[in-house]
Amino acid sequence: RVRGGAVVIKANGIRNKAFVDRTQVNRQAKELMGQWAANLVKDGDALVLDASSTVYYLATLLTEHQNLTVVTNGLETALLLAQNPLNKVILAATTVRHDGHTVIGNLQPDLLNHFFASKCFITCSGLAPEQGLTDVDVDEAHLKSQMIKLANQVIALVDHSKFGKINTYRFAELNQIDHLVTDDMVSDIALSALQQTANFPITVVGASTEKIIKRDVTKPRPNIYRIGFGNLTERILFA
Repeated sequence: RVRGGAVVIKANGIRNKAFVDRTQVNRQAKELMGQWAANLVKDGDALVLDASSTVYYLATLLTEHQNLTVVTNGLETALLLAQNPLNKVILAATTVRHDGHTVIGNLQPDLLNHFFASKCFITCSGLAPEQGLTDVDVDEAHLKSQMIKLANQVIALVDHSKFGKINTYRFAELNQIDHLVTDDMVSDIALSALQQTANFPITVVGASTEKIIKRDVTKPRPNIYRIGFGNLTERILFA
Protein backbone atom coordinates (compact mmCIF):
# COMPACT_ATOMS: atom_id res chain seq x y z
CA ARG A 1 0.00 0.00 0.00
CA VAL A 2 1.60 3.24 -1.15
CA ARG A 3 0.29 6.55 0.14
CA GLY A 4 -0.44 8.92 -2.72
CA GLY A 5 0.56 6.43 -5.41
CA ALA A 6 -0.58 3.50 -7.46
CA VAL A 7 -0.82 0.00 -6.04
CA VAL A 8 0.61 -2.95 -7.93
CA ILE A 9 -1.94 -5.75 -7.78
CA LYS A 10 -0.33 -9.14 -7.24
CA ALA A 11 -1.86 -12.58 -7.04
CA ASN A 12 -1.17 -12.81 -3.31
CA GLY A 13 -3.26 -9.68 -2.73
CA ILE A 14 -6.36 -11.04 -4.46
CA ARG A 15 -7.94 -14.33 -3.57
CA ASN A 16 -9.32 -15.16 -7.01
CA LYS A 17 -6.84 -15.96 -9.82
CA ALA A 18 -9.36 -15.35 -12.59
CA PHE A 19 -9.94 -11.87 -11.18
CA VAL A 20 -6.17 -11.26 -11.07
CA ASP A 21 -6.05 -12.03 -14.80
CA ARG A 22 -8.84 -9.54 -15.46
CA THR A 23 -6.96 -6.77 -13.64
CA GLN A 24 -4.08 -7.10 -16.10
CA VAL A 25 -6.20 -6.45 -19.23
CA ASN A 26 -5.81 -2.77 -20.26
CA ARG A 27 -4.17 -2.24 -16.90
CA GLN A 28 -2.77 1.24 -17.54
CA ALA A 29 -6.16 2.55 -18.65
CA LYS A 30 -7.83 1.10 -15.55
CA GLU A 31 -5.19 2.63 -13.27
CA LEU A 32 -5.60 6.07 -14.83
CA MET A 33 -9.38 5.98 -14.57
CA GLY A 34 -9.18 4.70 -11.00
CA GLN A 35 -6.85 7.54 -10.01
CA TRP A 36 -9.17 10.11 -11.56
CA ALA A 37 -12.22 8.65 -9.81
CA ALA A 38 -10.48 8.44 -6.43
CA ASN A 39 -10.09 12.23 -6.43
CA LEU A 40 -13.89 12.54 -6.29
CA VAL A 41 -14.22 10.53 -3.07
CA LYS A 42 -14.10 12.18 0.35
CA ASP A 43 -14.07 10.75 3.85
CA GLY A 44 -17.58 9.90 5.00
CA ASP A 45 -18.97 9.35 1.49
CA ALA A 46 -21.56 6.70 0.70
CA LEU A 47 -20.64 4.88 -2.52
CA VAL A 48 -21.91 2.18 -4.86
CA LEU A 49 -19.16 0.15 -6.56
CA ASP A 50 -19.62 -2.62 -9.09
CA ALA A 51 -17.60 -5.85 -9.25
CA SER A 52 -15.35 -4.87 -12.16
CA SER A 53 -11.57 -4.95 -12.14
CA THR A 54 -11.61 -1.29 -13.21
CA VAL A 55 -13.50 -0.27 -10.08
CA TYR A 56 -11.19 -2.50 -8.00
CA TYR A 57 -8.30 -0.24 -9.04
CA LEU A 58 -10.34 2.65 -7.66
CA ALA A 59 -10.92 0.72 -4.43
CA THR A 60 -7.17 0.22 -3.91
CA LEU A 61 -6.86 4.01 -3.68
CA LEU A 62 -9.63 4.32 -1.09
CA THR A 63 -8.11 2.15 1.62
CA GLU A 64 -6.88 5.19 3.57
CA HIS A 65 -10.26 6.94 3.44
CA GLN A 66 -12.24 7.01 6.66
CA ASN A 67 -15.90 6.30 7.42
CA LEU A 68 -16.89 5.20 3.95
CA THR A 69 -20.17 3.34 3.48
CA VAL A 70 -19.87 1.12 0.42
CA VAL A 71 -22.43 -1.04 -1.34
CA THR A 72 -20.81 -3.42 -3.82
CA ASN A 73 -21.41 -6.67 -5.65
CA GLY A 74 -17.66 -7.32 -5.85
CA LEU A 75 -16.28 -9.70 -3.23
CA GLU A 76 -12.66 -8.64 -3.80
CA THR A 77 -13.63 -4.98 -3.47
CA ALA A 78 -15.65 -5.73 -0.34
CA LEU A 79 -12.82 -7.66 1.31
CA LEU A 80 -10.29 -4.95 0.47
CA LEU A 81 -12.28 -2.01 1.85
CA ALA A 82 -13.54 -3.93 4.89
CA GLN A 83 -9.95 -4.17 6.16
CA ASN A 84 -10.38 -0.61 7.39
CA PRO A 85 -12.54 -0.96 10.53
CA LEU A 86 -13.87 2.58 10.10
CA ASN A 87 -15.54 1.65 6.82
CA LYS A 88 -18.90 -0.09 6.48
CA VAL A 89 -19.15 -2.47 3.54
CA ILE A 90 -22.47 -3.96 2.44
CA LEU A 91 -22.93 -6.66 -0.20
CA ALA A 92 -25.57 -5.66 -2.75
CA ALA A 93 -27.03 -9.18 -3.05
CA THR A 94 -26.76 -12.56 -1.35
CA THR A 95 -25.92 -15.17 -4.01
CA VAL A 96 -22.28 -15.83 -4.89
CA ARG A 97 -21.74 -16.44 -8.59
CA HIS A 98 -19.69 -19.44 -9.69
CA ASP A 99 -16.68 -17.24 -10.53
CA GLY A 100 -16.21 -16.58 -6.82
CA HIS A 101 -15.69 -12.82 -7.02
CA THR A 102 -19.20 -11.50 -7.68
CA VAL A 103 -22.57 -11.64 -5.94
CA ILE A 104 -25.74 -11.67 -8.00
CA GLY A 105 -29.50 -11.74 -7.51
CA ASN A 106 -31.97 -9.05 -6.61
CA LEU A 107 -30.76 -5.99 -4.75
CA GLN A 108 -31.34 -6.30 -1.02
CA PRO A 109 -34.74 -4.67 -0.33
CA ASP A 110 -33.46 -2.58 2.58
CA LEU A 111 -30.93 -0.95 0.26
CA LEU A 112 -33.53 -0.12 -2.37
CA ASN A 113 -35.83 1.43 0.19
CA HIS A 114 -33.41 3.16 2.56
CA PHE A 115 -29.87 3.55 1.15
CA PHE A 116 -28.77 6.66 -0.73
CA ALA A 117 -25.25 7.13 -2.10
CA SER A 118 -23.59 10.25 -3.42
CA LYS A 119 -21.82 8.41 -6.25
CA CYS A 120 -21.99 5.12 -8.14
CA PHE A 121 -18.90 3.95 -10.06
CA ILE A 122 -19.58 1.31 -12.70
CA THR A 123 -18.19 -0.10 -15.90
CA CYS A 124 -19.57 -2.24 -18.71
CA SER A 125 -18.60 -4.79 -21.32
CA GLY A 126 -19.97 -2.71 -24.16
CA LEU A 127 -20.86 0.93 -24.80
CA ALA A 128 -22.75 2.06 -27.90
CA PRO A 129 -24.68 5.29 -28.54
CA GLU A 130 -27.86 3.48 -29.56
CA GLN A 131 -27.86 0.73 -26.91
CA GLY A 132 -26.24 2.39 -23.90
CA LEU A 133 -24.24 0.29 -21.41
CA THR A 134 -24.42 -3.47 -21.85
CA ASP A 135 -22.94 -6.53 -20.17
CA VAL A 136 -22.32 -10.15 -21.15
CA ASP A 137 -23.73 -11.61 -17.93
CA VAL A 138 -27.48 -11.24 -17.56
CA ASP A 139 -27.49 -11.80 -13.78
CA GLU A 140 -24.80 -9.22 -13.08
CA ALA A 141 -26.33 -6.71 -15.47
CA HIS A 142 -29.72 -7.10 -13.77
CA LEU A 143 -28.17 -6.28 -10.40
CA LYS A 144 -26.23 -3.32 -11.77
CA SER A 145 -29.42 -1.89 -13.26
CA GLN A 146 -30.77 -1.75 -9.71
CA MET A 147 -27.54 -0.53 -8.09
CA ILE A 148 -27.32 2.60 -10.22
CA LYS A 149 -30.69 3.71 -8.82
CA LEU A 150 -29.15 4.07 -5.36
CA ALA A 151 -26.87 6.99 -6.21
CA ASN A 152 -27.27 10.68 -6.90
CA GLN A 153 -24.49 10.59 -9.50
CA VAL A 154 -23.58 7.69 -11.80
CA ILE A 155 -20.02 7.73 -13.14
CA ALA A 156 -19.06 5.20 -15.80
CA LEU A 157 -15.39 4.17 -16.07
CA VAL A 158 -15.09 2.69 -19.56
CA ASP A 159 -11.78 2.00 -21.28
CA HIS A 160 -11.31 2.34 -25.04
CA SER A 161 -11.79 -1.38 -25.76
CA LYS A 162 -15.47 -1.23 -24.73
CA PHE A 163 -16.54 1.47 -27.20
CA GLY A 164 -18.76 0.36 -30.07
CA LYS A 165 -19.49 -3.04 -28.54
CA ILE A 166 -23.01 -4.30 -27.87
CA ASN A 167 -23.47 -7.25 -25.54
CA THR A 168 -26.37 -9.38 -24.38
CA TYR A 169 -28.07 -7.25 -21.76
CA ARG A 170 -28.60 -3.52 -21.35
CA PHE A 171 -28.36 -2.29 -17.76
CA ALA A 172 -28.25 1.48 -18.28
CA GLU A 173 -29.45 3.99 -20.85
CA LEU A 174 -27.13 6.86 -21.71
CA ASN A 175 -29.50 9.29 -20.00
CA GLN A 176 -28.85 7.47 -16.71
CA ILE A 177 -25.15 8.39 -16.81
CA ASP A 178 -23.90 11.65 -15.31
CA HIS A 179 -20.24 11.43 -16.30
CA LEU A 180 -18.15 9.12 -18.50
CA VAL A 181 -14.42 8.58 -18.00
CA THR A 182 -12.22 6.85 -20.56
CA ASP A 183 -8.54 6.65 -21.50
CA ASP A 184 -6.66 8.46 -24.23
CA MET A 185 -6.48 5.41 -26.51
CA VAL A 186 -10.13 5.87 -27.43
CA SER A 187 -10.59 6.84 -31.09
CA ASP A 188 -11.87 10.24 -32.18
CA ILE A 189 -14.54 8.48 -34.25
CA ALA A 190 -15.90 6.66 -31.20
CA LEU A 191 -15.95 9.85 -29.14
CA SER A 192 -17.64 11.80 -31.90
CA ALA A 193 -20.38 9.18 -32.27
CA LEU A 194 -21.03 9.23 -28.54
CA GLN A 195 -21.10 13.02 -28.36
CA GLN A 196 -24.05 13.13 -30.74
CA THR A 197 -26.39 11.47 -28.24
CA ALA A 198 -24.78 11.97 -24.81
CA ASN A 199 -25.83 14.75 -22.46
CA PHE A 200 -23.04 14.04 -19.98
CA PRO A 201 -19.43 15.32 -20.04
CA ILE A 202 -16.72 12.88 -21.13
CA THR A 203 -13.32 12.97 -19.43
CA VAL A 204 -10.38 11.48 -21.33
CA VAL A 205 -7.42 10.73 -19.07
CA GLY A 206 -3.85 10.00 -20.10
CA ALA A 207 -0.60 9.51 -18.24
CA SER A 208 0.01 13.27 -18.18
CA THR A 209 -3.11 14.75 -19.75
CA GLU A 210 -6.77 15.21 -18.94
CA LYS A 211 -9.40 16.50 -21.35
CA ILE A 212 -13.11 17.14 -20.77
CA ILE A 213 -15.44 16.95 -23.76
CA LYS A 214 -18.99 18.29 -23.72
CA ARG A 215 -21.72 17.78 -26.30
CA ASP A 216 -22.08 20.51 -28.90
CA VAL A 217 -25.59 21.75 -28.13
CA THR A 218 -25.79 23.51 -31.50
CA LYS A 219 -25.91 20.16 -33.31
CA PRO A 220 -29.33 18.50 -33.39
CA ARG A 221 -29.65 15.00 -31.99
CA PRO A 222 -30.45 12.21 -34.42
CA ASN A 223 -33.70 10.33 -33.93
CA ILE A 224 -33.10 6.89 -32.43
CA TYR A 225 -35.64 4.09 -32.83
CA ARG A 226 -35.75 0.62 -31.33
CA ILE A 227 -37.61 -2.14 -33.13
CA GLY A 228 -38.37 -5.45 -31.45
CA PHE A 229 -40.94 -8.16 -30.93
CA GLY A 230 -43.77 -7.38 -28.54
CA ASN A 231 -43.09 -10.45 -26.42
CA LEU A 232 -39.56 -9.33 -25.51
CA THR A 233 -38.77 -6.97 -22.67
CA GLU A 234 -37.27 -3.58 -23.37
CA ARG A 235 -33.92 -4.65 -21.87
CA ILE A 236 -33.43 -7.67 -24.13
CA LEU A 237 -31.54 -6.45 -27.18
CA PHE A 238 -33.18 -7.08 -30.52
CA ALA A 239 -30.78 -8.76 -32.96
